[in-house]
Amino acid sequence: DFHEAVRLSDKLAVMRDGSFVQSGTPHDIVLNPADSYVATFSRELDRTRILRASDISIQRVPVMHRAETLRTVQEALRRSGKSYAVIADQQGKPEGFLRGETMMVYPGSPEHPVSSLIVEPIISVAGSDPLIEIYARAAQGAPLAIVGADGMISGAVDAADIVDHLDKINCDQPGMPAAADLGMQS
Repeated sequence: DFHEAVRLSDKLAVMRDGSFVQSGTPHDIVLNPADSYVATFSRELDRTRILRASDISIQRVPVMHRAETLRTVQEALRRSGKSYAVIADQQGKPEGFLRGETMMVYPGSPEHPVSSLIVEPIISVAGSDPLIEIYARAAQGAPLAIVGADGMISGAVDAADIVDHLDKINCDQPGMPAAADLGMQS
């Protein structure tokens, strides 16, 4: 069956009436079905096992350099609506994250660099990690740094971003369950 093929295969081909309709990775077929026939096959698949951290196109969690001022980070938080920012070191690798409330009680000047505060440890995930694996980590209430093979930050997400992304995909493809139906809550 299709579910088993997706679980076992690197590449798939969907046929209709003896002709190939679409071939590609399970990831490509689920994200970009060639037509409604292919979309019907992928409707019941658990997208959290197919989609990866790098697929989350939204990046509302600010990623800031440790040399940024507290004021700059506070402005980024206000624009993003998030309560924390991921902090990168000199090489662009994850150093930790900083909560907005930590900055609010900091007695120093808003012009001090973020490096003057102690940041909380952050969990890094590979861009190739499936959403099902990263959601449990993000549900702990802290952002995750998405890193490339070189260890450099390519983005940051939290549980709400994952749920929002799944809901957006599901709304784009009628008949898909909402993220809440998959046991996910932001």
